[in-house]
Amino acid sequence: MQAAQGQISFTSDIWSDSQLCPFLAVTAHWIAKESEKEALVLKAALITFHHIPGSHTGMALASKILELIDHAEVKHNVGVLLYFITFSNFVQIGHFTLDNTSNNRTAMDELSQLLQKDGIEFDAVNHCIPCFPHILNICVQHILSEHSTADFSDLADTFVAGPYIFNKVEYVKALQNNVINRARDIVHVICVSGQCRDSF
Repeated sequence: MQAAQGQISFTSDIWSDSQLCPFLAVTAHWIAKESEKEALVLKAALITFHHIPGSHTGMALASKILELIDHAEVKHNVGVLLYFITFSNFVQIGHFTLDNTSNNRTAMDELSQLLQKDGIEFDAVNHCIPCFPHILNICVQHILSEHSTADFSDLADTFVAGPYIFNKVEYVKALQNNVINRARDIVHVICVSGQCRDSF
């Protein structure tokens, strides 16, 4: 990371294991110059994977993220230790990519205040990138939850979708029986064991 050509950005997420123990992962992303080829190369490294018990409020997350970044012990052979707080001139904080949750937005606001206390400018809005797959998943969940209760009164008694002809009464009945959950149950049964998957 000492060879970073500009800002260093981060992705972070909280994950729970099978025992529901929460862990915070932070990955750093930067562009470095390869001296042999004089080429710019995108680099990434997991700098922390930390157990974080207790409340996951925005304030708690911001303090923990800053603590973990500050104590990542990023060392190089030349003996330079890059601490984001103590040696802020060496490192420019870039962007954070996080899930689109309220506690993460609060965490960025709190992180901005903590960094500014040490003379590091950080815009909590412009330097936070919501995770696109997470946003897409939220949109799909909203569509699925509303689809089964949608108003189909204006729909024709029969309608065409691609090569198929549908009867409205049968279509609405299928939706009310939660066809999405049934499809998920089928996939679960198929994947529950290798034998079921092979027989399918």
